[in-house]
Amino acid sequence: AAAAKAAAAPAPADGGGGEVVCSACCKPRPAGDFTRAQLQKGAKARCGDCVAAAGAAAAAAPSDAWEARYKEAKEAARKAEAVGTAAARLAAASKVAALEGER
Repeated sequence: AAAAKAAAAPAPADGGGGEVVCSACCKPRPAGDFTRAQLQKGAKARCGDCVAAAGAAAAAAPSDAWEARYKEAKEAARKAEAVGTAAARLAAASKVAALEGER
């Protein structure tokens, strides 16, 4: 079991110039392009560029989701104002206010 684990592990980042294949971009990169934590992940290691790109994408995604929920809530509030009951108008306005509070 230890031999299989050692065979699957990438070359250590000891400055020896070993190459590791990034699991995200599938390109062989110098071991220096990986953090120690990423190198310990073995075949799932991602280079620094791919880790940074994934972090930027993750930071942008919640904003897009919030915008979609907010737009939907505003449309529901507009419809409730036009034809809804007082309870429906209050519920729709409360949802819009809650979403605005998240920002």
